[in-house]
Amino acid sequence: MPDDIRSTLSGINNVINLLQSKLPMTSYIQAFLAVARHENESVDYYAKICGCSSGAMSKRLSELGDVSSRDRPGYGLLENPFNPMDRRLRMVRLSAKGRALAQWIAGMVQVRDRALVAIQL
Repeated sequence: MPDDIRSTLSGINNVINLLQSKLPMTSYIQAFLAVARHENESVDYYAKICGCSSGAMSKRLSELGDVSSRDRPGYGLLENPFNPMDRRLRMVRLSAKGRALAQWIAGMVQVRDRALVAIQL
């Protein structure tokens, strides 16, 4: 992912951290943004940077992926293929749908930022 998009997603993540205690859904947004910023990492890695347990992160990533933990279809935003170097591990990355969403979010934030700069001129 390009650095400008990664940086924008990081800024969004900072806002999510502030809202975390008030809105439970933000934990799913935070997980999605963590994967968008740092693809091909393990569940443990995302749990560590998001400040939650591996079990909680695994549930969030499953629901953002293909299968919800409640036997319903997931959102299809993530893929988690096996790590080719160690088949015991799964590495999480954005699906095509997830990549499109991340780029759309970053684009909307960039448009907002440009508008704010224009207003200040």
